[in-house]
Amino acid sequence: MSGVLMVAEKPSIAKSIAEALGGNNVEKRQGASKICPVYEYNGRFFDEPAHFIVTSVAGHLFSTDFPKRFNNWNEVDPISLYDAETLKIETSMKGGNLIKHLQNEAKRCKYLVLWLDCDREGENICFEVMSIVEDYMQRSSYQWVYRAKFSSLTTPDLRKAMMESNLVAPNKNESDSVDARQELDLKIGASFTRFQTQFFQGKYGDLDSKLISYGPCQTPTLGFCVKRHDEIVSFKPEPYYVLSLSTRTSPPTKPKYAKGHIKHAPSGEALLKKLNELKNTPAIVRSVQKSSHKTKKPSGLNTVHMLKLASSILGLGPQAAMSAAERLYLSGYITYPRTESTAYAPSFNLHEVISIYQRHPQFGEHAQMLLNGGFKKPHKGIDAGDHPPITPCGSAGQLSGTELSLYNLISRHFLATVSQDATFQQIDVLFDYGGEQFKLKGSRTVNPGFSAMTPWACANDREIPEFTEGQEVPVAGVELSTEYTSPPGYLTESELLSLMEANGIGTDASMSAHINNICERNYVKVESNSRRLIPTQLGIRLVHGYYAVDKDLVLPKVRSEIEKSVSSIAKGEAQKEFIVNRSVDIFKQKFAYFRENIANVDQLFEAYFSPLAQSQGKPFTKCGKCFRFMNYLPLRPCRLYCPNCEMTYKLPQNCTIKPYKEQKCPLDHFEILIVKNNNFSYLICPNCFSDPPFEGIGSEMSCMKCPQYDCENNMAKHVITACPKCENDMTINGLLKPNWSLICVFCKFSINMFEGASSVVKKDINCEECGSFVVKVKYNNNSPWEAGEMEGCLWCNSEMAKLVDYREGTEKDENRRGDGRGHRGRGHKGRGHRGRGGRSRGRGGRGRGRGKQNQQDKYLSFEDF
Repeated sequence: MSGVLMVAEKPSIAKSIAEALGGNNVEKRQGASKICPVYEYNGRFFDEPAHFIVTSVAGHLFSTDFPKRFNNWNEVDPISLYDAETLKIETSMKGGNLIKHLQNEAKRCKYLVLWLDCDREGENICFEVMSIVEDYMQRSSYQWVYRAKFSSLTTPDLRKAMMESNLVAPNKNESDSVDARQELDLKIGASFTRFQTQFFQGKYGDLDSKLISYGPCQTPTLGFCVKRHDEIVSFKPEPYYVLSLSTRTSPPTKPKYAKGHIKHAPSGEALLKKLNELKNTPAIVRSVQKSSHKTKKPSGLNTVHMLKLASSILGLGPQAAMSAAERLYLSGYITYPRTESTAYAPSFNLHEVISIYQRHPQFGEHAQMLLNGGFKKPHKGIDAGDHPPITPCGSAGQLSGTELSLYNLISRHFLATVSQDATFQQIDVLFDYGGEQFKLKGSRTVNPGFSAMTPWACANDREIPEFTEGQEVPVAGVELSTEYTSPPGYLTESELLSLMEANGIGTDASMSAHINNICERNYVKVESNSRRLIPTQLGIRLVHGYYAVDKDLVLPKVRSEIEKSVSSIAKGEAQKEFIVNRSVDIFKQKFAYFRENIANVDQLFEAYFSPLAQSQGKPFTKCGKCFRFMNYLPLRPCRLYCPNCEMTYKLPQNCTIKPYKEQKCPLDHFEILIVKNNNFSYLICPNCFSDPPFEGIGSEMSCMKCPQYDCENNMAKHVITACPKCENDMTINGLLKPNWSLICVFCKFSINMFEGASSVVKKDINCEECGSFVVKVKYNNNSPWEAGEMEGCLWCNSEMAKLVDYREGTEKDENRRGDGRGHRGRGHKGRGHRGRGGRSRGRGGRGRGRGKQNQQDKYLSFEDF
C-alpha cells in the first residue's frame, strides 16, 4: 500500500480535506508539531490502495533575509545590501519544528499532494515543502508530486480537486516570481529604511524612537494620500452664484436656473432684480419629460471590491476585512477570498448557492423570489484565470460580530449579481419665469431589482409633485445664493484601493497590508467615521522629501513596472535572475543619489520637527480637521500645533490672542481667534491666516480681508471710508464694544470713536459731500445727544465728528495738541451693498479737541499722510 502525504497551508484546511475525502474512516493523531495535527485514512490513489496522511504547514516555512554579517546596522553600509546575497531562513514557529515534522511524515510516503492556497504565494510554499521532503520520500517514479487546485472548502469542491484528471504539477514560474519580489523588496526596503532611520535619529527628539521606513509598495501608497493632501491645501475656492425659484407646491420645490451656475455676481444680481419685479406672477410649466433608466447590477465580487465595500459600508479597514474573510474561508462559509476574477464559470451552480438563503431571516424572501422565476444570469465579468468570485458556500450558523457583518455583505452582493437590473423613472420639468428657464429633476424607482439587496448601489428617490405642461405654478420667491468651489476630500480607503489597483501597486492579497503599514508607521491616520486617510506631518515631510530628491521613489510608475516584470516571470516570459539584477541596479543608483541629496529632506524635517522637540504647548482651541484641541506654542514665532493632525499654523506676533466666543470659520470649521494689541483688535481663522484660500489676499488673511461676504464675522459689510495711510478700506470694529473704532483691513491703522455707544451701524447711504458711508450711532446711557441716537457722516456731521478721536499710538509730542483741527476723509461713492465701489476725496469733519496744557497724545490729521 502506497503512502500519500497531503500538505495543506493551515491546520483547519487539513481537517476539512481529511473529513471531505476520508469520511468516517478518518483518524486523528498528534504530529511532531503541536500546532499541525495529522489525519489518516485508507483509500485509493491512481487505482491503487493507498494510505493517506493529511497534515499542514502554517504559512511560509522560510523567509528571505541577509546573512548574519549584514544584520549590524552600525557596521554595514546600506548600499552594500544591493550586492549582498540573500538566504532562505527557516521561520521560527512556536509548538514544534515544522520542517522535521514534514520530513518524518514523508518517510512513509511515495507521493506528495500539495493543497496550498491557489495563488502565487501558495505556489511558492509548494516548492518550500518539496525542497525539505524530497530526500525523505520513498520515490520510485519520476512523477511523485501533484498540485490540487480548489476554490472553496466544500466537500464537492475538495473531492473534485482530488480527481486524478484535475491534479497538476506545481508552477515553478509563479514560485520564482514570489522569490524575485521578496528579494527586491528586502534589498530596496532595507537599504532606504536603515539609512533614513539612522540619519534622523538623534537629530529630532520626536523621531528618536521611530522607524523611518521605506517600502517599494508602501511608499507609493503613502504618496497617493499626500498628493490628495497637497491638492486640498493648495485649493483656492472660487465663488459662483446659484439662482433658484421657490414654488408654493406640496411639497415645495426649488427649480434651478437652466443655464447652470452664474460666474459673475453682477449678472446674477441683475437677473435677481429682474425676477423680483415679477411679484405675484406664476411660473409656467413648459415641458415635462419622463424617461426610463437602468442601473446595472454588479458582477461577481473580487478581493479589491470586497475590501472597498467593507470599508465604505461596514467601516472596516482593509487589513481587518481581509483577516475576517480568511476566517470565513477557513470555516467554510465563503470561497477563497483572494481573487481578481468577477466572472462565474458557466458550470458554476448558482441556484445551489441561492438555496442556502431560502430560510434566512433577512434574505429568505428575496432568495425565494429568485428561485421562483426571478433569477437572472450574472453580467459578464472578468475571468483572471485564478479563482471564481468570492461567493458564499455555507449558511451563517453561529457567526457574530465582524465575521457576520462581512458574511452578510458578501451574501447581499452575491444575491444582487443574480437579480434583475434596477429600473427607475427620471422626471425633468422645465419652468418659464419672466422669460428665464428653470429646471427641476425628480426620480422614482420602478423596480428596485438588485438594489433590494444592495441599497447603497443606487441613489435615493427624489420625489417631486406631479406637474403638467402649461400649468401655472405659484412662486414664493427667487433666491441668489453665493457658493464656493470646494476642494476634494481626503482619500477614503476605498478610493486608495482603486488607485492602487489602477496603478499596479501591490496585489489583491497584499494591498490591505500596504495600507495597514502606512497607518502603523504613523504616516497617515484614519478617521474612524469616514474611513478617510489623513497624512501626518511625518508622512507629508517624507513624501515631499522624496519629491525634492527623486520623484521615482514615491511615484507609482516605477513600482508598477516592477510588478509587470515580476508578472512576466510568473508567465514564463522572463528569467528571474535578469529581472532581479536589472531592478537592483536601478535602485542602487537611486539610493546613491538619494544619500548624496538627503539634505533636501532634512530641511523639510528641521522646519517642522525641531521646534516641536522644544515645546508641545498647552491646549488652546479646536482644530477644524480633527475637531480636537490644538496646542499654543509660545516659542518665537508663536504658533498653533495640532498633535492629532500633526500640523502647525502661524499666528500674528507680539499680540494677545484668545478664542472668540467658540465661533467657527464657515470655510474650514476652525475656531475663530481674537487678536489684540494696544491700538487695534481683529479676528482670524488660524487655517485661513496661515494659508489664505483666496487669490490676491497675500501670505496672511484675517477675517477683515476675507471676501466670504455671508460670514457673520466678515467686516467688509461695515466698510465706511478709505484708510489715510494705505487707501484701503476702513471698517467699523466693534469687537471691544462699547469701545468702538475704525480699523484698516490691510495696514490695521485704527481710529477710536463713539466710546460707550451701544451700537454703531453702517447705512447703505453715501454722504453727499465726501462719499463716505453714513452711520447710525445709538447710546443707551450717557448719550451726548438728547435723542440718544444720531445718523450721519463721521466727518461731515459736526456733532458726530466730535466723538471721533484721530489718535494713533501714545507717542509724546507737546507740539501737537487737540486744537480741533479739521481732518480730510476719503469716501466711497457708489459702493452698493458690498461696499466695493469707487473712491473719492471729500471734506472731513472736525476732530474732537482736548485743549489740555499737558496733553501728551499725538494727534494725526488725514493730511499728514
